[in-house]
Amino acid sequence: MRQIKFRFWSVKDKKMIYHPDVFSSNDLIEEDGWKVMQFTGLLDKNGKEIFEGDILKGKEHNNEVCWDEKLLQWVTPSVMLWAYSEKEVIGNIYQNSELLK
Repeated sequence: MRQIKFRFWSVKDKKMIYHPDVFSSNDLIEEDGWKVMQFTGLLDKNGKEIFEGDILKGKEHNNEVCWDEKLLQWVTPSVMLWAYSEKEVIGNIYQNSELLK
């Protein structure tokens, strides 16, 4: 069974908060200056948890992890996330956005 977890980016404090017991509306939290990211239920090649908004290292370019509403699965712009076990989390879009350039 997949564990449901979230992490939160504080826009004001510019820091990531990991808190498994926080359950609230995404809209309410984002209005208060928080960005919500859900755990995908997957681990990278080093056993690190992969969250929405993480950046995975690619051979030619790095990719952001996103939820695809049409496919109903976690994806990156260039590859389906099912190949996650070969990927490595190298940062996230809030703290390391330069890794996507």
